[in-house]
Amino acid sequence: MISIKDIARKLNISPSTVSRAINNKEGVGKVLKGKIQKIAKEEGYHPNYKARALVGGNIGVIGVIIPRSAEFTFSNPFYPQILKGIGKVAEKSDSNILLSFEGREGYALLYLKRLVDGVIIVGHRLDDNKINELRDKNIPTVLVPGYLDEAELSLPSIDAENIQSVFDATNHLLELGHRKIAFILGAYNSKYTLERLAGYKKAFQRENIPIIKNYIIESDFTKSEGFRLMRKLLALPQPPTAFIGINDNVTIGGIQAIYHEKLRVPKDISVITIGDSEYVSDFTPPLTAIRIPMVEIGKKAAQTLFNVLKGVRLKKKNIILPSEFIVRGSTDIPSG
Repeated sequence: MISIKDIARKLNISPSTVSRAINNKEGVGKVLKGKIQKIAKEEGYHPNYKARALVGGNIGVIGVIIPRSAEFTFSNPFYPQILKGIGKVAEKSDSNILLSFEGREGYALLYLKRLVDGVIIVGHRLDDNKINELRDKNIPTVLVPGYLDEAELSLPSIDAENIQSVFDATNHLLELGHRKIAFILGAYNSKYTLERLAGYKKAFQRENIPIIKNYIIESDFTKSEGFRLMRKLLALPQPPTAFIGINDNVTIGGIQAIYHEKLRVPKDISVITIGDSEYVSDFTPPLTAIRIPMVEIGKKAAQTLFNVLKGVRLKKKNIILPSEFIVRGSTDIPSG
């Protein structure tokens, strides 16, 4: 395998000049940089990441840690979409991604072993103490989604707007005449759950309409739970006339339960999903949805991490991207 020194000998220049050209750093003329990069490509040069790490440089790898199982991750449209966004930015930055699941040994280990330059934690819980080590050891880190009170932790975070969009969705159902509105949430140690529940409650409170607690149910964010819990809701003496799913997975499961009970959307029950990924794009009728910019969240998380690695001073440490409420065919006035 050709090395930086080999390229330097070919062109009778210093290895440091070759290194600067290959890494797109300043101090090398355009013509010479082009020659160096052409030889490197033709000769199959690959950077020695271990050598970079030994001299304290970046190794060109970022870690993406998802504190869930691989099976859960790839069955939930949220994570692949986030990864798509991260991947697009990493590719442009000529960096690789090291994907890690569960994180049982802690999130700092990948960095401490010099396997990555920094980490993005996707889908962490509010009570996840393993994040503290990242802060305490000054490890370059970006969180998705972050915390309710960003003052709790000084790490950068990226999320979509959660409260107003769910307020708008719930208010849409209330304006249609629904009062029995079910909300299948995620776990209560999730920022998504708490903020979206706050938006739901805000809509009821503004109209002075009592909230029926039996219609608010905690899930594990999976399709199977959406199915099981929707069947439970439909078995109530007064079943809901409308339903909001915390994510596309839960919503799909809920719709399957609705059809299993020989009911129709929206004639018998109105449905709103949160996510609006390609996974639900072919439903009939088209789903009324809160569109979460998942790919953009991934892009912004990667861009923020690369800025941290470059020493760029962040203008805003905790970024909230806009969500969009879209009315389609799965919501209507309640029957009867």
